[in-house]
Amino acid sequence: MFHRWVLFFAFVIVAVPSSSHYNHSFKSLSDDQLESLVTRISQNLNSSSPIYSELSKLSHRMSNKQVRRLRDKGFAHFAFEWAIRLTEQQKHRQAQLLIDRYWRDVDKSMQSRMLGLLQLQKRYQAIADIFTVQPAIEPYYTLSQLAQGKGVKGLNQDVLSQLGITTLNTLIEGPQQCVHHIALLSSTLESTFKLEELKRAYEQSELHKRLPYCLSKPVYVGELVQCQGESGQFIQCNLAKILDTTKFANTVVSKARHLVIMSEQSGLANVRHGIMTLNHNHGLALFIHELMHFTHFEDEYPVPANKAKWLCASTGFKAPNLYVGKRPPKNWYASKTCLHGKLPSYKPSKAQSKMEYHAIDLSNQYLGLWLKALEHSLLEPSDYQVYYHKLANRDPALVK
Repeated sequence: MFHRWVLFFAFVIVAVPSSSHYNHSFKSLSDDQLESLVTRISQNLNSSSPIYSELSKLSHRMSNKQVRRLRDKGFAHFAFEWAIRLTEQQKHRQAQLLIDRYWRDVDKSMQSRMLGLLQLQKRYQAIADIFTVQPAIEPYYTLSQLAQGKGVKGLNQDVLSQLGITTLNTLIEGPQQCVHHIALLSSTLESTFKLEELKRAYEQSELHKRLPYCLSKPVYVGELVQCQGESGQFIQCNLAKILDTTKFANTVVSKARHLVIMSEQSGLANVRHGIMTLNHNHGLALFIHELMHFTHFEDEYPVPANKAKWLCASTGFKAPNLYVGKRPPKNWYASKTCLHGKLPSYKPSKAQSKMEYHAIDLSNQYLGLWLKALEHSLLEPSDYQVYYHKLANRDPALVK
């Protein structure tokens, strides 16, 4: 035993008992020296020895061959290092077997490396699965719950604060900047990030300087908004659970003039009951298009037949950009809105507009119509305010 230690110290070129110098010697090993060291001691390495402890600190530097060599000897640290490398290669099923076997045998730094990698890969369910049988480690536990859209109740408020997550309980809004206040709600962690990105893009746009809207901070509500959607169908969300808790009565949800919900559900963006619903594929251009629906602008592509049946059945102005009837106003042009309706439809511009193709820039003509409509809209409650009032009072006639 003594002879083996002498050989080792000769190899690392250290002959003093100083622990700091001992540690430094390991850290300064070249790749070739590390390979030689692993080869020499792999047969006789003891997991309780100082050498094992110091060698473990270098596992991130080792080649796959070196890690496998020590893993095959049954050393927990190196088996877990191999699990990390399998995870990096997206071989999650193989990695999970090693995670389950060796999680409790490695230190927190190794556990955190694995959790950080899973977070980077957005494998939040895998993180949550670990914590169903292992003690929770923050902020990863909270992140996994937010990513799955879990409720705020039971989550660590300090961690939420550190992560910069605003909830209905913690939102502190200053005095109303404007009457056209829009509350932003998110159902998951990624939805929160997407709303932050959308809010930033809007506030940095030229339109923000012209329009009177004020956007709240994104507010995480998780499962309190129940959203459903599928490809080709409109995303729909339900606010009933939010109203089941009376403490939300004086929150941004009740004080807003308009509401935007960001969901991870697939489906089409839309405005229904004055509530805009989006998903992660929808950016600023579509957001502006949907924003115009808050002031009742109509789409200039063909609306569905069931909508055209009532929208296009009588003559008159139906929206700031829609006239229905056979005798349009001067300088109005045929539109596709009522293609499936009884009467033809007309729009104020001959050119294609943002209400037909959301990627088109908003024209000055439509901006003027929008600002005029916004001013006029303040004469009465918004669609969302009416809907919220009915929800709050459990109106049995409310259309769900």
